[in-house]
Amino acid sequence: MRLLRCPRCNTFNAPEAQKCVVCGFELTSRFCTKCGIKVEIDREKCPNCGTDLTKLVFTPYLIRDFDDAKYQFQSKERIGILLREKNPNLTKIQLDSDIFKFFNASGNLYDALEVGKNNFVPILEKPSELRNIDEIWAENGDEGKIKFLKSILSRLSGYELYFPEREEEILFDEKSRPYFQVYEEKKKGFVDAKEFLCHIISHLKGSRDSLWEKEKNDILRKKCEIPLVLKWFNRIEKEMNLPSIKYVGISDKGPARSKNEDAILMLESFSETHTGEDVDAAKRYLFVLSDGLGGHEKGEVAAELILEGIKREFYRTLLPKKRIELEDVVESVGVVNNLVYSRNVQTDMQTQKMGGTVSGLIIDCDRFLIFNVGDSPIFLFTEDQTLELSTRDISQRKNKAITQAIGIRTSEDIQVHVDELQTPREKFRILICSDGLSDVISPDEMKTIIDSCKGDLHEANTKLIEESYRRNTTDNVSFILVQIERKTVIGSEI
Repeated sequence: MRLLRCPRCNTFNAPEAQKCVVCGFELTSRFCTKCGIKVEIDREKCPNCGTDLTKLVFTPYLIRDFDDAKYQFQSKERIGILLREKNPNLTKIQLDSDIFKFFNASGNLYDALEVGKNNFVPILEKPSELRNIDEIWAENGDEGKIKFLKSILSRLSGYELYFPEREEEILFDEKSRPYFQVYEEKKKGFVDAKEFLCHIISHLKGSRDSLWEKEKNDILRKKCEIPLVLKWFNRIEKEMNLPSIKYVGISDKGPARSKNEDAILMLESFSETHTGEDVDAAKRYLFVLSDGLGGHEKGEVAAELILEGIKREFYRTLLPKKRIELEDVVESVGVVNNLVYSRNVQTDMQTQKMGGTVSGLIIDCDRFLIFNVGDSPIFLFTEDQTLELSTRDISQRKNKAITQAIGIRTSEDIQVHVDELQTPREKFRILICSDGLSDVISPDEMKTIIDSCKGDLHEANTKLIEESYRRNTTDNVSFILVQIERKTVIGSEI
């Protein structure tokens, strides 16, 4: 039975009461939700501010007759009916059944409506629009598809309910909340949770060679056990976020130098952590370029020493971590800096002192960390954009004079530029290079050359070297080109 709640003091009153037993407020009135003035209960608009006071709600159950002072019939919809709340002072009904728990957990339960003796149907918030699963599936990419599927899955667990079998009856609102009939007993055209899930998985199509199409038949054969499906969805989600990585690199002495004082490092490492039945697999990549500085052969020695130190720190310190943080990268570069610096302080001969730039990219599963000290640039190329990611340590007063490098000062006196990239969702490229390339070819020209190779990195590698020679570069030419592309794990049916 509904009671009357006083809008002024919140006291519960008998349903036939005209005034509140505590404060005397007229229960045939309410307050405007915007300006707060007292308004008759049946007014559709506020006479003071014009606010629409009509509250519409929805039930997906096609009911014919009901006798409820709180609501009146408004219109029949595509599925279900719209109701108008004619007396908001009447309290709502709370029921402890799986049907009402299901909609309450979905976040769209508003009230209950008695349509017969001890027979209630849920009243839901009025949706802005209703869409079927095919419409939602078609308008979303892989990320949205997985989010939608996981939202369905989360609403199937813990209830003994039966769900619609026909796709056209499985409707959701703009927030992907369910707006379809569910029952606690078996009815014609309704199936249990596992069969409902199997039906949805079978019905929704991905691209022909996608992970979704390759694996879903195995899930269907296993009768769509909910824990198994959840594990599958989580793995698909992880695979979706793991990018496909391709890369090339070269370090060349160039046309004008007798020796090469540049060096590059390209590593990939795959590790697995087993916990019970779960396997946590992590793939990490390290790409580093160093342009050595120093008299005689010391530039060449410095570049190699820097890269050997970075490599050792990667395997010893960074790789064992579950998640590589920016401060971990700074600390590792600092260790390498002090290694080179300690070599320098052991000699008084200026020609024996050495140092070098360092610029690098670490790919930690789906995260991209960049770092640099010195003037070797890092560029990001997207389909329509060229960005420099690094911070070049160059004097504004002396042309091309480097203001800091690895090994020249202690780690406390150098600043490691480090950042985590907010990368594009689809395909992009990262280029790390020495000034033997960047001095003679502009970033936009590099992008044009790379784009002309249509994804063939080895061809891009050759063309960049050839172009630097053609423009008579006077320095060593080194670069690493990394192409990153997100995987399509579901896609769309073609």
